[in-house]
Amino acid sequence: MIEYTKAKTEDSEELIDFINMVFSHNERPHDFKRLLPKLYGEGRDTSDCHYIVKENGKIKAAVGVFPTNIHVGNTVLKVGQLGSVSVHPYARGKGYMKKLMAEAIRDSREKGFDALVLGGLKNRYQYFGFMPTETKVRYTFLPQNVEHLLKNTDSRCIAFQKISADSKYLGEMKALYESCPVYADRQDTQYFYDVLCSWEGNVYAVLKEGSFAGYLSVLQDNRYFTEYKLKDADDFPSVLKAWFLEKQPADLRLICGVYEREKCEIMGKYCESFQITTGHSWNIFHTEKFVQAWLEVKNSYESLEPGSLAVKIKKDGCMEEICKFHWNEKKADSEKVVEISRLEMMEAMFSEAVNFRSYGDCGTMKYKNWFPLPLFLSDPDAC
Repeated sequence: MIEYTKAKTEDSEELIDFINMVFSHNERPHDFKRLLPKLYGEGRDTSDCHYIVKENGKIKAAVGVFPTNIHVGNTVLKVGQLGSVSVHPYARGKGYMKKLMAEAIRDSREKGFDALVLGGLKNRYQYFGFMPTETKVRYTFLPQNVEHLLKNTDSRCIAFQKISADSKYLGEMKALYESCPVYADRQDTQYFYDVLCSWEGNVYAVLKEGSFAGYLSVLQDNRYFTEYKLKDADDFPSVLKAWFLEKQPADLRLICGVYEREKCEIMGKYCESFQITTGHSWNIFHTEKFVQAWLEVKNSYESLEPGSLAVKIKKDGCMEEICKFHWNEKKADSEKVVEISRLEMMEAMFSEAVNFRSYGDCGTMKYKNWFPLPLFLSDPDAC
C-alpha cells in the first residue's frame, strides 16, 4: 500500500534515520541531529513539517518545509525553508518526489507563505518553479594579505572565545543580529545558537579588551565564516589579523549580501579577491509584497529612481498574473509594461543576469536603477 501523508511525532526516529541513510548513500556519512540541530536536535520535533510517502508502512520519500519569518526592512516575509529532500535508492523512478514537491508547494501557498527557498541543482528544481536568484559576494583572504596589508594593525586587543549553548554572550549576539536590516526570526537564544551550529559550525564570541564586540560562526576547518557580525565594522582588520595569527588557516572565505555595504567596503580593502555569484534558489508566491520589500532595502543604500512598472507574468503562453511595482510615483498607469515568464522574472529581478541577458519578447528587464535587488539569506538560515 502506498500512502502520501504528513509525518507525525511517532514517525520522528524513523524519519531521521531515513534522511540520514539517503544522504549518506548519496554523499558522505550524514547525521542530521548533529548537522542541523535547529531542526533535528534534542528536544526538537519537526515531524509535521515533512511530507512523506510510505510503502507498506515504511518511509520511502520525504520533503521538509520549515517555516520562518524573515524581516526585510519594515516588511515581514513568511518563508518556507525547503530541505531534507530524499528518496530511497530503491524507490526512485516512481514519481514520489514530483508528487511530494507539488503537494509541499500547494500546501505552502494555501498557508500563506510568501516564498520557498532551497539549495540544490538549478535543473532539478526549476521544474518546480525554483530559480537561483540571490546575489551574494564571496571574499577570499590569504595569509599574505594579512602580512602585507595589516602589518601595522594591532590585533592584541582581540580574543576569540568558543561558546556553548549556555554562554552569557548569546543574548548580546542575538540582539546584534536583530539590529541588521535583514534578519530571520531565531526564536530564543538556544535556537539562535543551534542555527549558528548548522553544518558543524563552531560559534565564537569576539572580545575586544575583554568586552563583547561581535560573534563568528565558523566551519570546522577554520576557513569559512558562515556568519559574522561586529558591533563596530572598523574592528574587522584587527579581527581578521587575530584570526589568521591564532588559527593559521591556509585561506579564509566570507560571504555577505550586497546590501551589507559597510562590510563590503571594508572587506574589499583587504581581500585577495572577490566574486559576485548566485546563492539559494527561490520560488516566490507573493511577488508584489516580496519585490517591494527588497526595493526598500536597496533604497537604504542606493536612492532608487522614481518609477512604475507593470509585469505580466506568463505561463505556457497564457497570462498568469499581473504585478505592479511603484517607487515614489502615484499608483496610476505604469510607465513601463513587460511580459515575462515567472522563472525569468525572478532571475532578472534578483540576480546579476539582468545586466547581460535579454528575455524574449520582453527584451531587457533593466528598469531605472531598480534591479538586481539584493536578495540574500545567510547559510545558517537555510537547509
